[in-house]
Amino acid sequence: MNRIRSLVLVAPVLAFGACATPAATSAARVRWEPVVVWEGDSGFETVKVGRPDSSDPDLQIVGVDQAGHMVHVAFHGGVAPAAAVIYENHSEMTGLCIADADPEVPGEEIYAGCYEPGQDGVGGNVVQVVKAGGGWRARRIFDAGAYVHGIAAVPPATPGGPVRLVAATYANELHVLTPHAGGTWTSSLAYGGPRTFADPQPKDPRPRMKDVVILRDPAGRAPHEAFAVVAGGDVVYADLDRPGSAKVVHQEEGGYGRVCVDEASGAYACGYWGRVQHFVRDGAGGWKFDVIDEEGKSSGLRGIVTGRFPLPGTRGGDAPLALYGFHALCRLLVEGEAGYDPVTIFRDSGRGHTQIAADLVPGNDADEIVLSGYSKKIVVLVARR
Repeated sequence: MNRIRSLVLVAPVLAFGACATPAATSAARVRWEPVVVWEGDSGFETVKVGRPDSSDPDLQIVGVDQAGHMVHVAFHGGVAPAAAVIYENHSEMTGLCIADADPEVPGEEIYAGCYEPGQDGVGGNVVQVVKAGGGWRARRIFDAGAYVHGIAAVPPATPGGPVRLVAATYANELHVLTPHAGGTWTSSLAYGGPRTFADPQPKDPRPRMKDVVILRDPAGRAPHEAFAVVAGGDVVYADLDRPGSAKVVHQEEGGYGRVCVDEASGAYACGYWGRVQHFVRDGAGGWKFDVIDEEGKSSGLRGIVTGRFPLPGTRGGDAPLALYGFHALCRLLVEGEAGYDPVTIFRDSGRGHTQIAADLVPGNDADEIVLSGYSKKIVVLVARR
């Protein structure tokens, strides 16, 4: 049975350089404080932030776990006054997106990728969960035929146009889902890749597409390009406005776990074997990358996010990136003269599987990091001064 632990503070916090005797300095000391907002009975697959309950003016946290629970957490200024399971699929869910896509539903909806209800390992679909009166209502909008591990929203191409969804599946496919009046949805296949890889990581014969994001357009147009990563090692690019444009732009030994957009028109990707790469456009229609961090093969990276993350202690400054993975560490990447240096700010009690960054606490001049995984807890890391 899932249960909530409101505002449980976990200590000690690993903030290297922040535990020494206070120095004679006017700089504010920063410490990253973990706040447990939910503890359940199954490992979490994904967490996201949005406003699916429009009656709440603040951002809310949604998480899905391996037992098929969807958890909704209200988080008001660093306090979690309410949390509950709002949907049960009775089989694993991973893909997760919060977006205002359905023209028949006011406000934002939750979209989750899952197996057939109550049948782990069977089929795969996308369900929509919406606030309805005093409760929540769920319905299936897409039958993918394979597990949906990643979902991203595509902004309207023109004013008044539809918000589309992109679903990444364990069949190594990208599907574009388009909503219509009356609550119907149609789908089209943007990419279908190889069904086998020579040396999949971790060892699993399925061609598992793990994550997908929508890139910023370099010319300032509405975003329309998908960037996806595959456990078998492929990085896939697809212009969703140009059918047939999808292609593999890189192949990485060890495979990939997660991807996020950068501050321009590129993306960061992290691999199971610990390599962190920054992909940028090469000016000729292709892509190039730099390796900015090496966490090691045992790290099993499962999270990379951008944001404003104050460095611990009194050193000052912010880190632009945070990592999380099976090594159970949340680490900030600090840009230095010779590249990026990792700074550990939190060690979880179980393997890390998902993280997201958002401004959840007003007034602390920082983004918070929401993370979860095999600890069965949803933890919010808050920068305190």
